Amino acid sequence: MSPSAGDFQRGFMTAGYVLGRRSNALLYGLEEPLPRSESFVRVLNHPERELRAAALAPEIASLLRSVEGLGL
Repeated sequence: MSPSAGDFQRGFMTAGYVLGRRSNALLYGLEEPLPRSESFVRVLNHPERELRAAALAPEIASLLRSVEGLGL
C-alpha cells in the first residue's frame, strides 16, 4: 500500500494518535496528506470526546484486522 493511499494515511494517523500524537503532529511523516486525512485530523482534534471516539473506532478496528491478517 502506498503512503499516498487514503487507507494508509488514516491508519498511520490512527496509530500515531494511539501512541500519543496530537494536533498536526498526526500528519508528520506524510509527504502529501489527502484532504480526507486533513479532515480526519480536524475530527481527532475536536473537543468532544464522543466525536473523536466515533471517528477512531472504525479506524482502530481496521488496523487490528490488518495486523491479524499478517498472522503475527
